[in-house]
Amino acid sequence: MTRATRSKAGCPAPGHEARLVQIDSATEASMSATGTTKATNGRRLSLNLFIYPGGHHEAGWRFPGSAPDRLNDVSYYQELARKAEAAKFDAVFFADGPALPDHVRYAVRFRFEPLTLLTALAAATSRIGLIGTASTTYFEPYNLARLYASLDHISGGRAGWNIVTTSVPTAGANFGLSENPSHADRYARAGEFLEVVTKLWDSWEDDALVVDPVSGLLADDSKIHPIEHIGRHFRVKGALNTPRSPQGRPVYVQAGASDDGRSFAARYAEAIFTAHRRWTARRPSMPTSRRAPPRSAAAPSMSASCRGSAPISVPPKPRRRRCTRSSTH
Repeated sequence: MTRATRSKAGCPAPGHEARLVQIDSATEASMSATGTTKATNGRRLSLNLFIYPGGHHEAGWRFPGSAPDRLNDVSYYQELARKAEAAKFDAVFFADGPALPDHVRYAVRFRFEPLTLLTALAAATSRIGLIGTASTTYFEPYNLARLYASLDHISGGRAGWNIVTTSVPTAGANFGLSENPSHADRYARAGEFLEVVTKLWDSWEDDALVVDPVSGLLADDSKIHPIEHIGRHFRVKGALNTPRSPQGRPVYVQAGASDDGRSFAARYAEAIFTAHRRWTARRPSMPTSRRAPPRSAAAPSMSASCRGSAPISVPPKPRRRRCTRSSTH
């Protein structure tokens, strides 16, 4: 994993790679001793651990050897993160949604708020990336910008943001709405949301924080800029009240599968997460997103593809001895 410093507009600084996620799962690769996975053509494969509290199978919490009594124990997740880091994984990834599903009777459908949990994981690890989900529909840009800037500071530049618009029908009722906003409205808001948070993260220049005890100058306020954003969905004065973080902003990850979602990912995302039941169903997602114009300065020229898989480990069968019978006639 590479942690790059950032120049203005949230772009990787010259000479640095895009951070956290460098993924090409279409290549044959093998893990080296340093944890970097290299293909024969020189391209790199990174591994991210998508953690569900009870496992990806609904009955996983019942499996012998599971620890369902630790679902609300933060040390359980810290152990998982440390094991993933030791195994050379590049990031841990947590999904989220602002509503409790109906089907909680037999399956684990509750979870910690990701950014709070990732802060605890940051204290227990030193290298692994920390990707958490947050909704542009049910957050405000200023609050979210502070949260991710803080996580990036606390983790030493390891924060990633999985950007969602929340399609869960019951979510709106938890925020004073009679129904969830429409698909089109959610993505319109999301586009402006990204514009605002990027401005907020860039409102502090790289050298705005001086901290000079001799002169008494703590911060150069000529390098801290109000954003004065006025748009359809948001009016935000700024500047952010959290200094510029090590990365400048978190890594942008997106997982939308609709046409709007893929267009949004092509414009903003540095990594696109896809998870389908069949491998052939994944293939149309990436070319569509690659073609979708225009691409903003905040995104790289090509988004990395994160292909979701759920490996199943099966104990080896006992070796059967082949017996031959000798018979006399």
